[in-house]
Parts: sequence; structure tokens; C-alpha cells
Amino acid sequence: MKLADWIFQNLMTPSTLRRRLGIANRSTVHRWLHGERIPKPEYMVRIKDLTNGQVTLRDFLDPAPPECAVVVTLANGKIKWILPWSHTSEEELDSPHDPHSDHDEVSLPVRRALATLGRRAIEQLGGMYRVDGRITDTSGLIKKANQTLHNENREQIAFPGVQKIGGDND
Repeated sequence: MKLADWIFQNLMTPSTLRRRLGIANRSTVHRWLHGERIPKPEYMVRIKDLTNGQVTLRDFLDPAPPECAVVVTLANGKIKWILPWSHTSEEELDSPHDPHSDHDEVSLPVRRALATLGRRAIEQLGGMYRVDGRITDTSGLIKKANQTLHNENREQIAFPGVQKIGGDND
């Protein structure tokens, strides 16, 4: 059984799994669930114990998507698994920017901001962005994305030094 299917069937979230396995980095679990990485042997033992042997190394070696995933082809032709707890928007699916293409280089808040803004945001050299035709830094990118998310009554992006619109800074 795929780890994502086990989480789904056991009404868990990736965050809950991460805490139960004692993993500090959220992206580690994300990469496991999306088939991008195989857990180190010490974590495989923990996963096997937690799942009572329902999830094994063989499940991570199988390239098939989890049963709970919706498989989509992005505008750039890449395949993406949308898992039940994913926060994927239509803009992200239509956007030429693939949030996983530079997975190790761009932080989750920046990937989410780019996905939220879609074609309105273009990554520039030197860590700058062009949003609605104007050059801005990462904070400006997050602020613009949060304005869009606020207008759509969706959860805003937490980012150091950027206040959430409406005073919700959790």
C-alpha cells in the first residue's frame, strides 16, 4: 500500500505523519508521498512499524501513483499527483510554472505564491519577480499573492516579514 493511501485511509495528514515519525522537515514527507524520494532505512523501519507492515520499501519502489491521487498533466507536459490534502488551485494547473520543477531551489511559500498568481508572476534573475508588469522582491511577490488569496477568502501564505491581510498572522 502506498504511504499516501495509508494516510488517507487512516484520516491523517502529512503533518501528523511527520510528527509521529519524528521528522523535522515537511518537505521530506512531501517528497515521499509524491514518489520523489525513498525513505532512509531508519525511517522505513518507523513507517513499517507505524503502518503495521502495510507500507513497505516495495511500495516506494513502485512508480504507480497512489489510489487516492488524481493524476493531471500540467500545461508544460509534466505529470503531477494531486493528493487529497493538496492545496492545488486551477491557476497552478494552468500555469506554465511547474512548482516542482525547481523543488530544491524555491521555497514552498514562493512556489505557492507563483502558483496563486499564475501568469501574472514571472521569475527574474537575482531572486526578483515581475508581478503584474512590475519588478518586486520575494516579499512583494508574497504580498501580491496574499492579496489574491484574501480576495478569494483562501488561506494566506505565511512568510517572515510579511503581514497577512486582515491581521491573521497565525
